[in-house]
Amino acid sequence: MTRLHRSVALLLGAACFASAQDNRFEPNQTRRTAVRMEAGDYKALYCDSEDWYAIEVPAEKRLEVSAKFAHAQGDLDLEVQDKRGRLLAWSRGSKDEEVVSVRLPEAGPVFVRVHGAQAAYELHLGLEPALFNGTRGEAVQCWGSDWYPLDVTEGKELRAKVEFSHAKGDLDLSLVDDEGNELMTSSGQGDVEELRWTATANMRVLLHVFHVHRSQTEYTLTVGVGAAVEEDLVKVFQEERPETAGEDVLELRTGEVLRGTVLTERLQLATRYTNLEVAVVQLAGLKFADQGGIDRVVTVREDRLQGFVRTQELEFKLAGLDAPIRVRTARLASVIFGRRGGERSQPLPKGLVSVQLRSGDRFTGLLGEAAEDGPQQWVLDIEFAQVPLQRAEVLSLSCESNGMATVVRRDQSTIRGKLNLESLPLQVCLGGVEGPTFSVHPSAVSVINFELQQGSGALNETQLRQLLKRLTAGQASGDILREIAAGKDVVPRLKDLRPMVPCKDGGDRDLERHMYALADRQLQFAWFEILLRVDEKLRNQVARMIGESATPAGVREAGAVALVDLAINDGPYGPLETACNSPASQNLIVQAAMGSKDQNLIDWTMNRVRRFRSSRGLNVTDPKRAEFMEYLSSYLEGR
Repeated sequence: MTRLHRSVALLLGAACFASAQDNRFEPNQTRRTAVRMEAGDYKALYCDSEDWYAIEVPAEKRLEVSAKFAHAQGDLDLEVQDKRGRLLAWSRGSKDEEVVSVRLPEAGPVFVRVHGAQAAYELHLGLEPALFNGTRGEAVQCWGSDWYPLDVTEGKELRAKVEFSHAKGDLDLSLVDDEGNELMTSSGQGDVEELRWTATANMRVLLHVFHVHRSQTEYTLTVGVGAAVEEDLVKVFQEERPETAGEDVLELRTGEVLRGTVLTERLQLATRYTNLEVAVVQLAGLKFADQGGIDRVVTVREDRLQGFVRTQELEFKLAGLDAPIRVRTARLASVIFGRRGGERSQPLPKGLVSVQLRSGDRFTGLLGEAAEDGPQQWVLDIEFAQVPLQRAEVLSLSCESNGMATVVRRDQSTIRGKLNLESLPLQVCLGGVEGPTFSVHPSAVSVINFELQQGSGALNETQLRQLLKRLTAGQASGDILREIAAGKDVVPRLKDLRPMVPCKDGGDRDLERHMYALADRQLQFAWFEILLRVDEKLRNQVARMIGESATPAGVREAGAVALVDLAINDGPYGPLETACNSPASQNLIVQAAMGSKDQNLIDWTMNRVRRFRSSRGLNVTDPKRAEFMEYLSSYLEGR
């Protein structure tokens, strides 16, 4: 070894030794060996991949932590955990400083973790007045990345709003769970960021107020937790609704667009089953057909009605004019009503059911009792027996054009037969206001669900992107997420996305809610195939469903193909095993495997099912998928 090499080696060894001695708190590489600290500034520290510190935080205090270092020599990250090891805050940037501020829900010890590289750094631990009482805070300077742990009860809605001056620095607001999964975000360009989120279980969440450039901008935070209130319907007829009440849009048949406020209070609508008077405040949109066609009405609760609008003209306050004008409805192509805020917040009467007619109309209403002549006990004729059914035990009723009906009980059992009714008395209730009673033949009814889903409705673009990020754990490209959220070529893109979603067991309420709110059955089925990957309970339900002889043939075929496609895309084989235990579904699984042309699955099926009646592949068309979703919807809504 030359003299130069020996000198370099000695210098390097001395540097490493000096760096190791710089951290006077060693050993502190684990949570168990965390060093107890007081508030203050600590210089000349050295992270040997991981350092842990513990500090006692009194009640009504905010902990501020920063780690300064030279990013070019090693990127460090920062985490804060509570005494149970749950994440309270983190900073994972790519600059020369990581900063976090956290307001604890209660006094106690907090653990600070510096990790990510072998690098020198300076540590600041500060305790400042919290200035936030759990519901509203005084004006506070954003430390750059401020965190607020909150405990939310299942079914409750969290509402958070951050107010600041955008001109002095732009802040964003996000919500994550205590494992770091982002639940929702708000990143606009105004002086307010707000979000609303409903908890699906009792859980701790973290509210994150941050500036992308770590700027210290002053803000106030308001937080409320209460009964879940559904957001306003964002889109109608594939168009965005204006965000403010009174900002209504009239599109004329000539292509002109008028903006202002519809002053007419009630609208007369003649449907094929009854005449309705609809309060305009309950409307989200109107689509007028060409002469002789059917007009379409969508309410703020996504009731969809078809018929003829009998109101001859609308009184309209045009922007820029003092006096209102009258516009004949015969001249209109559509009306899009502005979002009024809290449109779905009013309580609904008890006993409401969700009705979908074969014509495509969908509404909430009352069944039987509204006309005081509805039977409390139904009878199904199943050829060899007359089976009585108590109304109270029925979860959903699906009717077919041939007079057959399928009843799903609340214990999830099903029974199929002829219903002992010549007519079903119904009463439309829009926004809780009861309309006239009318009767329809059971064959005109597609499905009646006896439990309404609270919080149902399609997700908006931001919520949808966050859902997809969560489902794919960041594997999906931003292009795919944006295109799906924007509604561009959704079905093919969902096919591309499906393999990126790892198979899980717990299900996803947001995904289920979004899927159920869609009117397009083909699109609904594409989302269902993704839900199938994350919901073990649903997989088992489908496996049982295709083995039940009472299930319609098209539904059984679509379910078999869905389970086979799931297995091909690195999904579990367990549901196929369950299905193959039933003689009624064994042949369907073989046919679905043959149609897939996947040799591995075909070999597995041949070994599992020794005997089968046919080797032809299944031809599952869109109508069969639509039939499947219609059949399954009663189960999903009941959940």
